[in-house]
Amino acid sequence: MKLQQYSLVYKCVQIIFPWAICRVKNSPNRIYLTFDDGPHPQQTPQILDILKKYQIKASFFVLGFRSQENPHLLKQIIAAGHALGNHAYTHRRLWKCPIKEIEKEILLTEKIIRQHTGVRTSHFRPPYGFFCPTIKPVLEKHRYKLVLWNVLTEDYQGNYSTEKIVAQTLKATTPGSIVLLHDYNDKNNNTILVLPELIQNLKANGFQFGTIYEI
Repeated sequence: MKLQQYSLVYKCVQIIFPWAICRVKNSPNRIYLTFDDGPHPQQTPQILDILKKYQIKASFFVLGFRSQENPHLLKQIIAAGHALGNHAYTHRRLWKCPIKEIEKEILLTEKIIRQHTGVRTSHFRPPYGFFCPTIKPVLEKHRYKLVLWNVLTEDYQGNYSTEKIVAQTLKATTPGSIVLLHDYNDKNNNTILVLPELIQNLKANGFQFGTIYEI
Protein backbone atom coordinates (compact mmCIF):
# COMPACT_ATOMS: atom_id res chain seq x y z
CA MET A 1 0.00 0.00 0.00
CA LYS A 2 1.37 3.43 -0.93
CA LEU A 3 1.93 6.22 1.56
CA GLN A 4 -0.99 8.25 0.22
CA GLN A 5 -3.31 5.25 0.61
CA TYR A 6 -2.27 4.78 4.23
CA SER A 7 -3.01 8.44 4.90
CA LEU A 8 -6.50 8.06 3.45
CA VAL A 9 -7.16 4.96 5.57
CA TYR A 10 -6.27 6.78 8.80
CA LYS A 11 -8.48 9.73 7.90
CA CYS A 12 -11.41 7.39 7.22
CA VAL A 13 -10.87 5.55 10.52
CA GLN A 14 -10.88 8.85 12.41
CA ILE A 15 -14.15 9.90 10.75
CA ILE A 16 -15.95 6.56 11.24
CA PHE A 17 -14.56 5.96 14.73
CA PRO A 18 -13.93 9.39 16.30
CA TRP A 19 -13.04 7.71 19.61
CA ALA A 20 -10.01 6.06 17.95
CA ILE A 21 -7.01 8.40 18.19
CA CYS A 22 -4.90 8.41 15.02
CA ARG A 23 -3.29 11.80 15.56
CA VAL A 24 -3.37 14.47 18.26
CA LYS A 25 -5.35 17.59 17.43
CA ASN A 26 -4.20 21.07 18.42
CA SER A 27 -0.64 19.91 18.96
CA PRO A 28 1.57 22.51 17.24
CA ASN A 29 5.02 21.17 16.35
CA ARG A 30 4.57 18.21 18.72
CA ILE A 31 4.72 14.59 17.57
CA TYR A 32 4.58 11.23 19.31
CA LEU A 33 7.01 8.38 18.65
CA THR A 34 5.54 5.01 19.61
CA PHE A 35 7.17 1.58 19.67
CA ASP A 36 5.18 -1.65 19.39
CA ASP A 37 5.59 -5.37 20.09
CA GLY A 38 8.34 -5.32 22.75
CA PRO A 39 10.05 -5.38 25.03
CA HIS A 40 12.97 -7.05 23.24
CA PRO A 41 16.02 -8.04 25.34
CA GLN A 42 18.49 -6.49 22.88
CA GLN A 43 16.59 -4.00 20.74
CA THR A 44 14.64 -2.19 23.47
CA PRO A 45 17.77 -1.21 25.48
CA GLN A 46 19.42 0.05 22.27
CA ILE A 47 16.37 2.19 21.51
CA LEU A 48 16.36 3.54 25.07
CA ASP A 49 20.03 4.52 24.65
CA ILE A 50 19.26 6.38 21.41
CA LEU A 51 16.33 8.23 22.97
CA LYS A 52 18.54 9.19 25.93
CA LYS A 53 21.26 10.46 23.62
CA TYR A 54 18.83 12.79 21.84
CA GLN A 55 16.99 13.67 25.06
CA ILE A 56 13.50 12.82 23.88
CA LYS A 57 10.61 10.88 25.37
CA ALA A 58 8.56 8.22 23.60
CA SER A 59 5.85 5.64 24.24
CA PHE A 60 6.10 1.84 24.28
CA PHE A 61 3.04 -0.32 23.59
CA VAL A 62 4.14 -3.61 25.13
CA LEU A 63 2.86 -7.15 24.78
CA GLY A 64 1.95 -8.97 27.97
CA PHE A 65 3.82 -12.20 27.35
CA ARG A 66 7.02 -10.37 26.40
CA SER A 67 6.67 -8.09 29.41
CA GLN A 68 6.41 -11.17 31.57
CA GLU A 69 9.67 -12.46 30.08
CA ASN A 70 11.48 -9.11 30.42
CA PRO A 71 10.03 -7.23 33.41
CA HIS A 72 13.32 -5.40 34.03
CA LEU A 73 12.86 -3.62 30.69
CA LEU A 74 9.47 -2.27 31.77
CA LYS A 75 11.22 -0.74 34.77
CA GLN A 76 13.93 0.73 32.53
CA ILE A 77 11.32 2.32 30.25
CA ILE A 78 9.57 3.97 33.18
CA ALA A 79 12.81 4.98 34.91
CA ALA A 80 13.87 6.79 31.73
CA GLY A 81 10.67 8.85 31.75
CA HIS A 82 8.93 7.16 28.85
CA ALA A 83 5.29 6.05 28.67
CA LEU A 84 3.87 2.53 28.69
CA GLY A 85 0.82 1.46 26.71
CA ASN A 86 -1.09 -1.81 26.52
CA HIS A 87 -0.71 -3.86 23.30
CA ALA A 88 -2.61 -6.96 24.55
CA TYR A 89 -1.09 -10.13 25.98
CA THR A 90 -0.42 -11.94 22.70
CA HIS A 91 -0.21 -10.58 19.18
CA ARG A 92 -3.40 -12.27 18.05
CA ARG A 93 -5.87 -10.84 15.55
CA LEU A 94 -8.23 -9.65 18.26
CA TRP A 95 -10.96 -8.50 15.89
CA LYS A 96 -11.67 -12.20 15.33
CA CYS A 97 -11.90 -12.97 19.06
CA PRO A 98 -14.96 -12.94 21.35
CA ILE A 99 -15.17 -9.73 23.35
CA LYS A 100 -14.46 -11.60 26.60
CA GLU A 101 -11.18 -12.84 25.13
CA ILE A 102 -10.22 -9.31 24.15
CA GLU A 103 -11.00 -8.05 27.65
CA LYS A 104 -8.90 -10.86 29.13
CA GLU A 105 -5.91 -9.94 26.92
CA ILE A 106 -6.09 -6.30 27.99
CA LEU A 107 -6.52 -6.95 31.70
CA LEU A 108 -3.80 -9.61 31.91
CA THR A 109 -1.29 -7.25 30.30
CA GLU A 110 -2.42 -4.42 32.58
CA LYS A 111 -1.85 -6.67 35.60
CA ILE A 112 1.68 -7.61 34.49
CA ILE A 113 2.68 -3.99 33.85
CA ARG A 114 1.25 -2.81 37.16
CA GLN A 115 2.88 -5.67 39.06
CA HIS A 116 6.37 -4.77 37.83
CA THR A 117 6.15 -0.97 37.57
CA GLY A 118 3.24 0.21 39.69
CA VAL A 119 1.86 1.91 36.56
CA ARG A 120 -1.75 1.43 35.51
CA THR A 121 -1.98 1.65 31.72
CA SER A 122 -4.80 3.69 30.22
CA HIS A 123 -3.92 3.58 26.50
CA PHE A 124 -4.57 0.52 24.34
CA ARG A 125 -3.34 -0.27 20.85
CA PRO A 126 -4.70 -3.47 19.28
CA PRO A 127 -2.23 -5.72 17.45
CA TYR A 128 -2.02 -4.77 13.76
CA GLY A 129 -4.16 -1.73 14.60
CA PHE A 130 -7.29 -3.71 13.75
CA PHE A 131 -10.34 -3.65 16.00
CA CYS A 132 -14.09 -4.15 15.93
CA PRO A 133 -16.55 -1.51 17.23
CA THR A 134 -17.67 -3.87 20.00
CA ILE A 135 -14.41 -3.15 21.83
CA LYS A 136 -15.58 0.37 22.71
CA PRO A 137 -17.69 -0.60 25.78
CA VAL A 138 -14.79 -2.69 27.13
CA LEU A 139 -12.37 0.22 26.77
CA GLU A 140 -14.82 2.59 28.43
CA LYS A 141 -15.47 0.14 31.26
CA HIS A 142 -11.76 -0.09 32.07
CA ARG A 143 -10.99 3.59 31.28
CA TYR A 144 -8.80 3.04 28.23
CA LYS A 145 -8.22 5.25 25.21
CA LEU A 146 -7.74 3.55 21.85
CA VAL A 147 -4.52 4.88 20.30
CA LEU A 148 -3.59 4.04 16.71
CA TRP A 149 -1.25 6.05 14.47
CA ASN A 150 -1.22 8.12 11.30
CA VAL A 151 2.41 7.62 10.26
CA LEU A 152 3.55 4.08 9.47
CA THR A 153 7.34 4.01 9.13
CA GLU A 154 7.41 0.45 7.74
CA ASP A 155 10.59 -0.14 9.72
CA TYR A 156 9.76 -3.86 9.60
CA GLN A 157 10.32 -4.01 5.83
CA GLY A 158 13.53 -5.92 5.22
CA ASN A 159 13.94 -4.65 1.66
CA TYR A 160 13.61 -0.95 2.60
CA SER A 161 16.74 1.14 2.96
CA THR A 162 17.30 3.49 5.88
CA GLU A 163 17.06 6.40 3.45
CA LYS A 164 13.65 5.28 2.15
CA ILE A 165 12.17 4.78 5.62
CA VAL A 166 13.42 8.16 6.83
CA ALA A 167 12.28 9.99 3.69
CA GLN A 168 8.75 8.61 3.66
CA THR A 169 8.35 9.14 7.41
CA LEU A 170 9.43 12.77 7.18
CA LYS A 171 7.05 13.33 4.28
CA ALA A 172 4.09 11.95 6.22
CA THR A 173 4.81 13.58 9.59
CA THR A 174 2.89 16.73 10.51
CA PRO A 175 2.14 18.41 13.86
CA GLY A 176 0.18 15.99 16.04
CA SER A 177 1.37 12.88 14.19
CA ILE A 178 1.56 9.58 16.02
CA VAL A 179 4.47 7.68 14.48
CA LEU A 180 4.58 3.87 14.57
CA LEU A 181 7.92 2.11 15.03
CA HIS A 182 8.82 -1.27 16.53
CA ASP A 183 11.18 -2.28 19.33
CA TYR A 184 10.76 -5.98 18.54
CA ASN A 185 11.78 -7.02 15.05
CA ASP A 186 13.00 -10.56 14.49
CA LYS A 187 13.60 -9.97 10.77
CA ASN A 188 16.00 -7.02 10.74
CA ASN A 189 17.58 -4.23 12.78
CA ASN A 190 15.97 -1.40 10.79
CA THR A 191 14.58 0.54 13.73
CA ILE A 192 17.98 0.79 15.41
CA LEU A 193 19.57 1.92 12.14
CA VAL A 194 16.82 4.39 11.23
CA LEU A 195 16.08 6.01 14.58
CA PRO A 196 19.10 8.35 15.01
CA GLU A 197 18.77 9.83 11.51
CA LEU A 198 15.00 10.07 11.83
CA ILE A 199 15.19 11.93 15.15
CA GLN A 200 17.85 14.31 13.84
CA ASN A 201 15.73 15.18 10.81
CA LEU A 202 12.53 15.59 12.81
CA LYS A 203 14.33 17.91 15.23
CA ALA A 204 15.76 19.87 12.30
CA ASN A 205 12.20 20.30 11.03
CA GLY A 206 11.26 21.94 14.33
CA PHE A 207 9.33 19.08 15.91
CA GLN A 208 9.20 18.43 19.65
CA PHE A 209 8.39 15.05 21.14
CA GLY A 210 5.63 14.00 23.53
CA THR A 211 4.19 10.80 24.98
CA ILE A 212 0.76 9.21 25.06
CA TYR A 213 0.36 10.41 28.63
CA GLU A 214 -0.35 13.84 27.13
CA ILE A 215 -3.22 12.49 24.99
